[in-house]
Amino acid sequence: MTELADGQWCAFEIKLGANQIDTAAENLLKIKRQIEEDPRGKPPAVLCVLCGMSNAAYRRADGVFVVPITALKP
Repeated sequence: MTELADGQWCAFEIKLGANQIDTAAENLLKIKRQIEEDPRGKPPAVLCVLCGMSNAAYRRADGVFVVPITALKP
C-alpha cells in the first residue's frame, strides 16, 4: 500500500511469474469490493500487480495495472 499526500492510496500485489497475474488481480479486486461495502471505507485509487516476468506494463480490462519490476527505475 502507498498513500498519497491527498489521502488517496494505491494497492499493490507482488508476484514473481506472469502465470500469477490473474490471481493477484482477483485478490486486489476482492479487497476493493470489501472496502467499498464498508460505509467508512475508502477504496484504493489504483490497483497494481508488480511482477517479475512480464514484457510490458499494461492496464487490464478490469482496471488493474500490471507492471514488470524492471519498469521501476529511479
